[in-house]
Amino acid sequence: MLTQLLSRHIKRRNLSNRANIIYRHYSIGSTTDGRIISQEIKDLPLGKYHHAADSTLENMTEDLERFFENNSLDTCDVEYTSGILSLQIPKLGDYVINKQPPNKQIWLSSPLSGPKRFDYYRGLWIDSRTIDSAGQITNVLENTLHDLLAKEVSKGTGLPFQFNK
Repeated sequence: MLTQLLSRHIKRRNLSNRANIIYRHYSIGSTTDGRIISQEIKDLPLGKYHHAADSTLENMTEDLERFFENNSLDTCDVEYTSGILSLQIPKLGDYVINKQPPNKQIWLSSPLSGPKRFDYYRGLWIDSRTIDSAGQITNVLENTLHDLLAKEVSKGTGLPFQFNK
């Protein structure tokens, strides 16, 4: 049973006639399609991850509450509890943004852009799918949690919104 379970998360790739390399899926060592991730991301201490994730989610909650209040957006709502930020924008739907400590990530479930996973890299939460096959991160500034969510909040409310990073 355990062998069957583990085999679902391991994919063999034959890179040459001489070598078989195993890529682990759904782990801190690779993305879900097996691409290797940056050593800097893998080496993030768990305590630093928790501090960065908690601070980010708390600050995002405060920024969103202030924005909704200042613009009389009574139908929009934001709540942060136990590492889970819930956001409702009637025009778009419900968002869930939560910590994923085993992967040291923040996950976003968006009704507009779908599911996303963000790694903490050089002070920013970046979309983990922007990592190329060589482990290099591409388009960092266009793929941050803050930028993506700010664009979607702006679209859903019809008002310009930016997070105070």
